[in-house]
Parts: sequence; structure tokens; C-alpha cells
Amino acid sequence: MTRAEKAARRDAVREQYASGLLVKEIAERFGITEAYVCTICKDIQREGSHKGFIDVLRSNSVEVIALIKNDVPQREIAERFGVSLHTVKAFTKEQGLLKEPTKINAAEAARRISIKSNGCLQYVSGYTIKEKPVRVRCVVCGGEFERTYHNITTKGSVTCPHCVERERLQLKEARDAEKECKRKEREAKAQERKEERLKRSEAWANRPYHNCAVCGTLTQNPKYCCKACLNKAMQTTHEHRRRARLKAQMVDKDITIEGLFRRDKGVCSICGGLCNLEDYTVREGVFIAGDWYPSVDHIKPISKGGLHSWGNVQLAHRRCNTLKSDNELE
Repeated sequence: MTRAEKAARRDAVREQYASGLLVKEIAERFGITEAYVCTICKDIQREGSHKGFIDVLRSNSVEVIALIKNDVPQREIAERFGVSLHTVKAFTKEQGLLKEPTKINAAEAARRISIKSNGCLQYVSGYTIKEKPVRVRCVVCGGEFERTYHNITTKGSVTCPHCVERERLQLKEARDAEKECKRKEREAKAQERKEERLKRSEAWANRPYHNCAVCGTLTQNPKYCCKACLNKAMQTTHEHRRRARLKAQMVDKDITIEGLFRRDKGVCSICGGLCNLEDYTVREGVFIAGDWYPSVDHIKPISKGGLHSWGNVQLAHRRCNTLKSDNELE
């Protein structure tokens, strides 16, 4: 179907609808759905053309008025006479048949409010119709507020704004009290730590004086006056321990670098290279050995139970001996 044919069909549907034909009959005549017919009819109603359709109701006014008085729904009346619901409402208003809202007295309203709210609300004043607000009182807190009668009787449980605000304030006070308690605990712990630091500082500042174990200088440090004395004491302790190990074991005192050099023919036992007895320098009276200068290496380190004897020594470069440290070669 072309666009022009669709436009012509819409115009025909509108003409049939304007003549008072029912929506269902129009849909069957043109082979379209009732929803599509209603869509076109809505366009006509927006233009205000229901004035032409109200004459259909006026011509059948006796029947229409009887239906309205018998409480027939307005939608059924509109479908029966092929007019819109808006047209039926306009005709009802024109004939003065609009029903007044159902009215009840204040006592009945109070009873219904109490039942629907499960006894939580009491009616105070202001009831006229169900769509307008009434003033009620909360049984729990005694606060008064306004809600529509329809809202109370439909929803049943209506929240009291005063109770909600009171609960909010109570929760806020509880949170604030908890925060204040935690803040006081933090401050107390911080004060304790501060006092402990002050006590330690005072104890450190008032510690007694004594003589340094190395140089004899008066000091407040635990044992030594400075780092140099500490290093010197550690070196002395290491040497004393080494000498004690050597004293407790068998020692060949005739072991020298020159004698070991002659025995091993100047060959390093670790890397196999030749050692150089001239690889040294003397700087300001201090003998400084080079990397290839020969040294005495213990096959089994003395720290691990080795002996300082000819059977446990071998020739090695100073550098190779340093890298070997106190390890045993396989």
C-alpha cells in the first residue's frame, strides 16, 4: 500500500468515526486493528471534535442517563455508543450527573484511621473528604502531623515524621558518643607513649659515667666511647680467639712464605698461576701486598678445625686467598 492510499484510508476512518460508527465496526470494515482506529480517533479528539460526537449521546440521552444512574462504567458507555471516554465525561458533567465524593462523619473516619494504622495513629481534626489531608497524632511520641485520609486508609502503616527524626537523632548521638570514646582512647594511648618516651629519654640522659674499655675515656655509652674503640675491640677479640685456637692445636712455627714458595715452586694452588714475590709496594713505611703476591692458605680453615702445619698449608695468590675466604675447595 502506497503512502497516498494509507492517507486516504485514514481520512475514510475518520469520516466513519465522525459519523458515529463503533470502533469495532470500523476495524472490521477496513481490515485494521482497533488500536489503530483508536490512534486516529485520538487525533480527532485532540482537535476538539468531540463536540460532534456528544450529539450522539444527546440523541440517546434517556438511555445514557439511565446507564449512568445504574453505575455502568463510563468506558462501557463510550464503547456502546462509539464515542470517546472524554465525550462521556463531558456529557455527564453537562447533565449534572457527577457523583459527589463519598462522605463519612469524623467519628467513622477516626475509627477507620485507628484500625488501618494498627492503633498507632489517632484522628485529631480536619476530615472533609478522603482526598484532603487530616491531622493525626502518633500514639508513640504524641507528635501531630498531616496525611491524606486516602493515604492512611490505603497504605495502612504511615511513618510518623517525629519518630523518624527522633530515631535519626538517637543514632547520631550514639555515633557521636562512639567517636568521642574512640578519640579519648587514642588520646590516652598517645599520652602513655609520650610518657614512656620521656622516661626513656630521662633514663638515657641520666645514665652513669664509666671508663671506656679501650682508651679509658669517661663516657655514658654502654661499653665503648666511640665507634673506633668498638672496631678496635672487635679486632682484638677476633685475634685473641684465633691465637687461642692456634695455641690449643699443633703449630709448625717454621712455616714462612719463602719456604712455602720454594716447596710449591711458586705455583698458586687455587688458580695454577705463578706468584710474584716482587708484587708489592711500600708507602710511607707501610708494606702493601699486590694481588699476585704469595700468601699462606690453609687447606682446611683454622676456624673449622684446621691445623697450622705443613700438611695443611699451600701457596696461593693474595687475591685468590681473599676470594676463597674460610671455604674449603673440593
